[in-house]
Amino acid sequence: MPFVASIMFTAGLLEALNLLVLYPLINYGLEQKSQGRILEFFDQLIIFFQTENTFLFYCYLLILVTVITVSFKFYSQFLGFSLYRKINKDLYNSIFEKYLTRDYNYFVNNQQGNLIHTGTLAANGTSALIYQSIQFISDSFRFLLLFLSLVFIS
Repeated sequence: MPFVASIMFTAGLLEALNLLVLYPLINYGLEQKSQGRILEFFDQLIIFFQTENTFLFYCYLLILVTVITVSFKFYSQFLGFSLYRKINKDLYNSIFEKYLTRDYNYFVNNQQGNLIHTGTLAANGTSALIYQSIQFISDSFRFLLLFLSLVFIS
């Protein structure tokens, strides 16, 4: 679980970085004066890489950061779904284990379909709640980091 949370946090951080890279690109495209720490950092980055075309450098940097961000978001979604699938499987197994170990012979013999239906609904509802909780954590990380980057930009 801590690994999944760290990947979600990194995906949110990369999405905020994606926004921060977009800022100097738009600023340069509108021919605005470089003001602020972010633009100064990117100006230093351009000096470090010694590029001739600043706009093209920002475009390549944005493409690179976007590809990395999408990769981390995909991996984050994959890990979240894998965690959901594991929890769902364990939940189904525990519910059916209870059905098999309890003395429900009458219900199993006469209303087996009703019991399986109820067990399936309970597992699906709980699994959906767990998956939505995982998504909420991921979205909270992303919101916090994007909000902080917007505050930092302005």
